[in-house]
Amino acid sequence: MPPTVLAGSGLALGAVSGAAAKATVAAAFDTVKERRRQHSADRTASTGTVAGSVSSEIEKIIWMIDKNHQALIGVIDRIGTNHAWLLTTLAGASPSLLQQVNGQLADARRAVEEACTLLRLSNDKIRSYLRLV
Repeated sequence: MPPTVLAGSGLALGAVSGAAAKATVAAAFDTVKERRRQHSADRTASTGTVAGSVSSEIEKIIWMIDKNHQALIGVIDRIGTNHAWLLTTLAGASPSLLQQVNGQLADARRAVEEACTLLRLSNDKIRSYLRLV
């Protein structure tokens, strides 16, 4: 498999997971805001029911972000394995090719690692918010 495909795949997976997590978090906060508005408009609603429903939705989002985080950790491992295998295979190739491939795969891995960090930080923020709800 060409190194550019491997590097591009890693970057694409990281970007897609990060975008999906960001969209999920944004949707969750929109849901929370909407439910707060509904609660303010309708004082007769049961407070425990609304808060419980919001908490339940937030817990689902936390679970989904954790699941995406674990999937990205698997991607990082696969990129590392492919990286080592490819560099071993190309051991006799030109030094400039090795340097380019090594750099691209390292960049792809770093991008996915950054996506993992951002997902973990997002989950930490959401958990903190959940304690307040």
